[in-house]
Amino acid sequence: MHAPHAPAGHDADRPGLVPVADHLAHVLSRTGLVRELEVDVLDAPGRRLARDVTAAIAVPPWDNSAMDGYAVHHADVADASPEHPVTLRIVADLPAGSALDPALGPGEAARIMTGAPLPSASDAVVQLARAYSERAGALDVDAFLTLYDPDVVVFDLAMSASGVGLDSWRRGVESWFGMLEPGQRNIAEITDVTVLGDGPVVAAHARARYAVEGGEAGDGEDAFAMINRLTWVVRQGDDGVWRIVHEHTSAPIELETGKAIFG
Repeated sequence: MHAPHAPAGHDADRPGLVPVADHLAHVLSRTGLVRELEVDVLDAPGRRLARDVTAAIAVPPWDNSAMDGYAVHHADVADASPEHPVTLRIVADLPAGSALDPALGPGEAARIMTGAPLPSASDAVVQLARAYSERAGALDVDAFLTLYDPDVVVFDLAMSASGVGLDSWRRGVESWFGMLEPGQRNIAEITDVTVLGDGPVVAAHARARYAVEGGEAGDGEDAFAMINRLTWVVRQGDDGVWRIVHEHTSAPIELETGKAIFG
């Protein structure tokens, strides 16, 4: 049985019935658009939007977790499988509404509840520290300098180097990398990264171990080693890339001698 004015047609599987698609087309062909009205939000209940409305701001205004789980580095779990599981160290718990933004180092994870903000700048700074170590180890001056803002301000305790801008810092980096002899390896380990603040500009401090291994000292032995405190100010550019805009290395001073303590 069908409506008296239903369109002609039939359902091959059920003779005498008009397909749903034909009924829909029939109804829509006899339906006109109503004119658009602008009404106060308080008068809007029961009405339908005439067009899509785009929010002026992101809601919520941060990247949040859609489920309970763990925040991890993709690189740590990319090759994980039932045959080759990966074990990560839990360093933080992030309940919904938490203001915490922990720095997740390699091999670390955070428990995260539905609605909690995902680690943001902290993750970016930790990745920046990892790239710092890798590029310093590769002795690639150009790649190393891409981690810095063109107007970076640097004070480097070990090389007694300071200056403004990449050209100034390039000379310091070339001097640093040029110190190594054939067979030696450059080590720049950044650990205990702590990020302060939120938004496009954050501060961070960390423990930095600088060393030169190999050469005459023998494989696995340090020809030179020291530990500094490293302070960064990091800014996210319009291209979304985080770069170092200020770098300061320091060490405690022995009051009796006035000498820096690098151990």
